[in-house]
Amino acid sequence: MLIEGRLKLDQWEDKETKAKRSKHVVVVDSFHFVDSKPEVVKATSAPPVPHPRPPAAAARPRRSGGQGPMGEEDIPF
Repeated sequence: MLIEGRLKLDQWEDKETKAKRSKHVVVVDSFHFVDSKPEVVKATSAPPVPHPRPPAAAARPRRSGGQGPMGEEDIPF
């Protein structure tokens, strides 16, 4: 699945403790189901339409401290 969207930072002050609080929210603009294998196309049919590809590993966000790209274990939900 390819998901396109943005991160939104919500900030507020806790009413009881007066501590500053924040959370990140993922706002999804669109998503696409992407095949893991390209379809086999007969020679008489039109050329296949390329599927959108996720960004390269170098463009992915990195954890603080330069520990590499984020993995599934870093997702809080």
